[in-house]
Amino acid sequence: MCDSNINKLRSKRGQITMEFIVTIIMLVMVFVFGLSIFQERMNMNYVYTANWIGKDVAYKIARDISNVDLFDGNAVITDSIVWTGGGKRIAIEGSVVVVYDGQYEVSVPFVARGVELLVTEPNGTIIFSKEDGNVVVRSG
Repeated sequence: MCDSNINKLRSKRGQITMEFIVTIIMLVMVFVFGLSIFQERMNMNYVYTANWIGKDVAYKIARDISNVDLFDGNAVITDSIVWTGGGKRIAIEGSVVVVYDGQYEVSVPFVARGVELLVTEPNGTIIFSKEDGNVVVRSG
């Protein structure tokens, strides 16, 4: 009888170990699933932040170009634009086109007849002036 009791205990101990392993596997799966959701949300936050920064700069520049164009001759507006990181540029193609972080492109229209852009990476003080009916954008 003693041998049969020992065998029963051994089989139960094996069952407990199997249940423990299955429980640990389930916990690890829940942890990995939660980690993947966290990573996805972090990437989404980064994309939204990059787009927001690009839109902020594009709207600032378009607003200043439109305001200077609506003023009389020899009008001047200065604005500070501070960008961090790399891969940023600005272009005028019928609207203000801002590329932030090398991949997030934002286009904002403006009201002006002629715009001369003398800066491609505004960072710091930017001067918007009206000269001979055209708006000139240059670094300060």
